[in-house]
Amino acid sequence: MSIIPTTESRLTAVTMMTDYGPALFICVYMPTNYGDYGCYENYVELCCKITAIYNSSEAVHLVIAGNFNCSVGSRFYKLFADCARENDLRMTDICRLGNTFTYYNSDGSICTWIDHVLSSSGVVVPERTGTPFR
Repeated sequence: MSIIPTTESRLTAVTMMTDYGPALFICVYMPTNYGDYGCYENYVELCCKITAIYNSSEAVHLVIAGNFNCSVGSRFYKLFADCARENDLRMTDICRLGNTFTYYNSDGSICTWIDHVLSSSGVVVPERTGTPFR
């Protein structure tokens, strides 16, 4: 395993050799939507940095997980979906879990799905039964 240096505090990246070739794993904490243009611009910039890290790596597989601060229909969702599409990633969590929530406010009156997992199609995803990654 090797750490990929980034100058971005919202991204952590490592590469690992697997039986299927080198894989890049990125953990993200994307900007929150405060409704201004600055946070939108920061979101776009981080999506571009993710793509640049992947393109400059030797990895043949990519997994991105973390807080994307967006749910289906939210302001940032199109950016999230575009980033997935540009990097040929599956929305692994949405495909496997259906409709669920990863965020609840303190009084439980608001819930949404803002944490996600994206992966290359070559990454084998375990079944719900708990089968380990192959």
